Amino acid sequence: MIPRNQVLARRYAQAFVQAFGDTIDIHLIERFREAADYLVAHKKITIFLALPCVDDTHKRAMLDRVCKHLNVNPASYKLIALLLKHKRSWLLASVLYAITEQLYKARGVEFFTIESFPALDHEQLQAVERELHAMTKRTILYRYRTNPTLIAGIRAQSASYLYERSIAAKLRAVRQALTA
Repeated sequence: MIPRNQVLARRYAQAFVQAFGDTIDIHLIERFREAADYLVAHKKITIFLALPCVDDTHKRAMLDRVCKHLNVNPASYKLIALLLKHKRSWLLASVLYAITEQLYKARGVEFFTIESFPALDHEQLQAVERELHAMTKRTILYRYRTNPTLIAGIRAQSASYLYERSIAAKLRAVRQALTA
């Protein structure tokens, strides 16, 4: 079941994409994702936005600073104004994620988070990117980080795909087989 907040976020995102989707390039989509990541990482901002006792002008000023700091374009200010008007400014991170998901899908792009342990070099990352492209038949964008919990291996995850080849995955499969 999809939570009500996600449904609302997708509706706002769909309206935004219909109104401004043609003016947004791939770099701006990435900045939207970074802004959403920033809001999720700084939960105090979202808590501040959810407070009913805080005036909308203060909320708008904070969101303007965040957008300027992350270099997000002025079209997003109309989205912020709409969310403030509807008293749903706390949904901004979810709406930004939904916007990036819809725009990536429309442009044939798949965004992956690639994790590995030990760290991969540039050639190995390119090989992973080629394999993901062959699997999805889409343009691949990714964020890379090391994850020692994988023990030895790689994990690539997007909104639609999961690719994992690691000892941790094999251990989970053995554990599931033993408990089934």
